[in-house]
Amino acid sequence: MDSVRARNIAVELIGKTVGGWAPTELIGNGKSALVLKATKDGQKAVLKIFDPELVELHGEQKQKKRIEREKSLIGEKHDHLIGILDGGKCAQTGYLYIVMEFIDAPTLSSLISDFPTEHIRSVISKIALAAQYLESHSLAHRDIKPDNIVVTPDYQNATLLDLGVIRPFGRGRITDTNHQSFVGTLQYSSPEFLTRDEEHSTDGWRAVTFYQLGAVLHDMIMKKPIFNEYAVPSARLVIAIKEEIAEVSNEDVPHDLVELARNCLVKDPTLRLKLVSWDDFRQQAPQQTSVAEIRKRIIQSEARAQCQGVADERRASESEHRAIRQKILEFHSKIVSLVRIACSCEELFPPAEYRETQGKNTNIAHLKVILRKSPDKGLMNCLVVHLTTELLDRESSVIQIKCAPIYCSNESTIEIPEDDAAIIIFSGVFNEDSIKSAIDNVLYLSFANALISSEELDRGRTGSDQWYPIDISDINREKNE
Repeated sequence: MDSVRARNIAVELIGKTVGGWAPTELIGNGKSALVLKATKDGQKAVLKIFDPELVELHGEQKQKKRIEREKSLIGEKHDHLIGILDGGKCAQTGYLYIVMEFIDAPTLSSLISDFPTEHIRSVISKIALAAQYLESHSLAHRDIKPDNIVVTPDYQNATLLDLGVIRPFGRGRITDTNHQSFVGTLQYSSPEFLTRDEEHSTDGWRAVTFYQLGAVLHDMIMKKPIFNEYAVPSARLVIAIKEEIAEVSNEDVPHDLVELARNCLVKDPTLRLKLVSWDDFRQQAPQQTSVAEIRKRIIQSEARAQCQGVADERRASESEHRAIRQKILEFHSKIVSLVRIACSCEELFPPAEYRETQGKNTNIAHLKVILRKSPDKGLMNCLVVHLTTELLDRESSVIQIKCAPIYCSNESTIEIPEDDAAIIIFSGVFNEDSIKSAIDNVLYLSFANALISSEELDRGRTGSDQWYPIDISDINREKNE
């Protein structure tokens, strides 16, 4: 609906009533409807009038089903979700309409270019709560974007608007036009939703929701709309959504929020769900640990995902194999450098040796860090720290790092540990700051626990010829506490 048509309908309706609601002022218009301020018995509201031409084109019954779906939320109250008051077909005017609560606040899209970084976590947390509330009612919003979010001037509250394309889980496309057509906003749609390949399940729609929340988070972090440089023509935008990795970086924004946005925007929905959970949108920032505290307590926050490998390599082409190998070696090289820097602290660690090997699979690389017996450091045997880096998704630069520290008398007898002996210390889009923190933590914790084992050896509690894994389960305890 264009603005001229919206104004003409507004002029027609002001002075009349629609379903008992009296329109007073045109607020604006979208693709399929115009929005007006309205009142009834002294109550202010927002009245949405659907374009009758589009209703006729796509079918009145389809639009009525959507309205009934919105009306199913009448009486449901959530602090961060727009309230539905009324809806139907007006007997006097013939217009289809929906009535929502009136909130006097600007849209997030109008604030994006200068959005205060200190309020990003609060806003995305509140919108995620609204989306999770819909999920608890087996509904997906499908159109989460800055235009559909309002934020109060003091930034203390945020509300998710426009429930016009909500849909229930596990059903066919009964509310979508022409069965396979796109419903939502192209720029904020995940690749699978764009091509209508989403799964009609809780997990499938959660993956779509996480992507859209990540796109909103991107906009607040980057202070501009996602893929804005590809917006015109639309065919270029479609290609970008499928293939381009949206840049997310801002030194003024906490690393965990940047990492969350990157993980939400992973192209593969299955991998996206492995990297992101509702808990990641919590209002409270994860507890940050200083270097001094790391050395003292030697713990690390929990890695979020339990990811599997990349797709079956037998199905990949030779060029894809080479691209995967090049990517994993690039990341592995950076990880080795971070390990070398961490181990170069001579007042903490004895001199270290490093042995790199390629994994049996193209997407895996190994690093063995060897700290030999050093009585002056209190290390009475050898500490071997195995680090395995696995590339989970080349296009999205998603990796997983596993660690298995072992205390032994002879490192040459120790093979690469099985998966069940290793602990995930990082899983997500490659980010040097986050990986550095993970590596520092695991090295400090491994060495500290090896010193405890050395003390037990000195007291005769362990034999000098034994080897056994070092317990680093504490590394995943802080988040749970």
